[in-house]
Amino acid sequence: MPNDFDAAAGGGNGADTLGSGREKHSDNHALWIDPDDGEHLLAGTDAGLYETFDEGTTWRHFPNLPVSQFYKVAVDNAEPFYNILGGAQDLGTILGPSRTMNTDGIRNQDWTVPLGADGYGVAFDPDDPDTMYMETQVGNLQRIDRHSYEVVDIQPQPAPGEAPPAPFRPLAHGGGDGGHGRRVRLDLPATARDRGCLSGAVHIRLSDAKGWCGAA
Repeated sequence: MPNDFDAAAGGGNGADTLGSGREKHSDNHALWIDPDDGEHLLAGTDAGLYETFDEGTTWRHFPNLPVSQFYKVAVDNAEPFYNILGGAQDLGTILGPSRTMNTDGIRNQDWTVPLGADGYGVAFDPDDPDTMYMETQVGNLQRIDRHSYEVVDIQPQPAPGEAPPAPFRPLAHGGGDGGHGRRVRLDLPATARDRGCLSGAVHIRLSDAKGWCGAA
């Protein structure tokens, strides 16, 4: 399904795009057309469900549906309720509680978006749950402080004339990932002996983030 919806009258001549992409999220997955009213549409997107009654001129979003798509999630050891970090499809990286003391339960306002773009791999530091690791397109890796929200790019860079490991080389446009580049699966070792490296398709030293620890 294309990113944008197009509508045409008269056998397909003169198709017009429904909306500019600002009224609703552009990455579409599903479309329902009311058989009794062609201007009444429901669209399923990366950001959830939208509805229009004027053939896409205006859209209404349904923010109370928990339908975000996650590539990967991580949890910390916070008490009394652990926190969840999720890399969301085209919705950035999302951080929120597993439970709250509020009688209304978990609300939209309990969630934050510490990093935008496409969310992919995520991890909490096992020794410091206020330190989080996140990934965006093309294998970009960031370290984020949960309190200050300081973002530090920690993707190691190759030396002059040295090629980066394959997981960090962008794929050709139109590849299996839609041209977004390779994704690195982020994991943190559970044992103290193995701590100090952010592992996945490659290992990255956490102390200085200046080099790879070796291929995984």
